[in-house]
Amino acid sequence: MVVYINSIKFNRSLVDGPGVRTVVFFQGCDLHCKGCQNPSSWEMKNGTEMTTDELVVILKKEVVNKKVTFSGGEPLLQIDFVIELFTLLKEKGLHTCVDTSGITFQPDNQVSVEKHKKLLEVADLFLLDIKHIDAAKHKEFTGHENRQMLENAVRVAMSRQTE
Repeated sequence: MVVYINSIKFNRSLVDGPGVRTVVFFQGCDLHCKGCQNPSSWEMKNGTEMTTDELVVILKKEVVNKKVTFSGGEPLLQIDFVIELFTLLKEKGLHTCVDTSGITFQPDNQVSVEKHKKLLEVADLFLLDIKHIDAAKHKEFTGHENRQMLENAVRVAMSRQTE
């Protein structure tokens, strides 16, 4: 499977989950937020193309503390790849975190629900970057409503209550 990567910051992030982490910035984002920190990540095809195996080899070799966050852009635009990658990294003992806006979750689409359910099974941690709680302000800032992001937040929280 192929993915588009914007960049990788090895073993130096303190703000993308607990501990010192490596961050893989995925390419592609539908939000185009005002004041975006990574506008170079918006267009999917502008990134470096990598396979699952290539990325696993790089991460296994370079990640010192076994903690990896997948950010963006929006990593869940490439959710099949993230599920496959998290499954492989979990087998290798790496702690995985996804930093997502939640925009890809479609509560009325069974395929989306099933893919996100599978992701919940293989991801160790979720960071939900909801841009604004007020629907009108969220739409003004991102161009999108926040209903699906808020429903995603509830779904993630509910899935973690049994842990």
